[in-house]
Amino acid sequence: MKKTLALLLALLLTVSALPALADTGDHVTISATYVDRGSTEIDEMYHFFCDKFNMDIDMVGIPWSALKNTNSVMIMGGTMYDWMMIELDYGTYLSYVDQGLIKALPENFRETYPNIARALDASGVGDYLSVDGATYGVPMPILFNFAPKSYYLNMQAAFYRVDWARELGFEWGASVTLSEFERYLKACVEKDMAGNGQTLGLSSAGTVGAYLNQFNDAYNGFVKQGDEYIWGPAADGVVEGIKALKKAYAAGLIDPDFYALDTFSAQNKLPAGLSAAIYQTGTTTNYQIILDAAAAAGMENPVEKIKPIMLTDDQGVWHGGEAKNFWCINVFRPDMDEKAFERTLSLLDYLYTQEAEVVINMGIPGVDWTQDENGDYVSLLPAEYAHVRQKYPSGWFWRDTAICLDEFDLVNPSYSKQVLENINAVYDFRYASAEENGYLKRDNKVAYLDSEAMRNYSVDINGEVMRLVCDENISLEQIEAEWQKFIQANAGLWQPVVNDLNEQ
Repeated sequence: MKKTLALLLALLLTVSALPALADTGDHVTISATYVDRGSTEIDEMYHFFCDKFNMDIDMVGIPWSALKNTNSVMIMGGTMYDWMMIELDYGTYLSYVDQGLIKALPENFRETYPNIARALDASGVGDYLSVDGATYGVPMPILFNFAPKSYYLNMQAAFYRVDWARELGFEWGASVTLSEFERYLKACVEKDMAGNGQTLGLSSAGTVGAYLNQFNDAYNGFVKQGDEYIWGPAADGVVEGIKALKKAYAAGLIDPDFYALDTFSAQNKLPAGLSAAIYQTGTTTNYQIILDAAAAAGMENPVEKIKPIMLTDDQGVWHGGEAKNFWCINVFRPDMDEKAFERTLSLLDYLYTQEAEVVINMGIPGVDWTQDENGDYVSLLPAEYAHVRQKYPSGWFWRDTAICLDEFDLVNPSYSKQVLENINAVYDFRYASAEENGYLKRDNKVAYLDSEAMRNYSVDINGEVMRLVCDENISLEQIEAEWQKFIQANAGLWQPVVNDLNEQ
């Protein structure tokens, strides 16, 4: 990040919103859940947080694959833990509230717990979590204390072989037009840059989005045009995007198996030296995963050879939408002891401060990190630890309680300076383009429409695009007619949703 931002962050750290003052007279013990990515332990980080509030937490790990079902069974059965993280399925959330299965925050929570109030406001769903004047869930924001923007844009990015590009005469900054990128893919395939006789071009489970977003970034949902809502697949530009993808696929610029790939099998082809590019989650963490895989495969200095880049249309404009600025939400057992509830909310309020966010991501101040004269963070974590959770296993719990890690990774010195510069370059370009050219704003009316039509809606749009792209018996000239057939065939599913949106 720029020095000015680092200085601002240093100042903010000293004036973080003060957490609520808890009555810490009597010791309390609660149970709480987290996504089980690693086993927790009682350690110095655990004591850093729990001792401030004279409490203990039984940290219960639940695998991500079992989280939704476990939450449903426990909440509906009245056997939930004191403090649980759940995904926000809005209809389900409303049913929990209606049945009295989760606990409301105190009426004066905005005054008593100002950082919880900030989290609700930053998430963009505070109004939806309030039912009849009471709030029952507390979101985990993504952009909060560190990010220079308050809205969260889709983080998908391309990653490509910089060394191959330079050898072939291509030199780019933080962005590249789709047409120019196709020329690079074509050159890589024709010159067999992998040296195995079958160099792959773009290999990605998200190939459909990589292309169609450049023609209409609302192709896969419902969008308001003028005064009325329409179904995205029926919007202008979608057919042109399908044709562009079909041309690229027929020309061998796309991994021939892209339609059958999962996210990680596709991603691994780049660091393995098999493909010219991928289109994946463009976060610092995922970039480092790609670089680590490349190093494990024997690539020397992979950060010099693999970089992220933003794909744009042929006018250089980035196309993408605003994503929800939160991950999951915190909910609480309805009959939770009031003293334990107040203590838990006080702890959670503190966890939303910048001071706590730094501890969760970097460890104990003065022990695991410090700041230099420019306000930049300097990690003191011994090299034997790949990340702070290896030293403090309780970090697996703390990382799932308040704020997602993505925004802190923009300044996290655990990553190399070059990694941070590469990610921040595409991050800054995306927001600069959005500010100048506009972007698809998140529509909570669509996201949280609780109607029978929306509950019944399920259309595999990407699957149909892949069918049209990969079927050799369908010509480019037939694409538009085939797409209209698809639209009409599914009208019974999407039209009622459009009607509900326009009537409300």
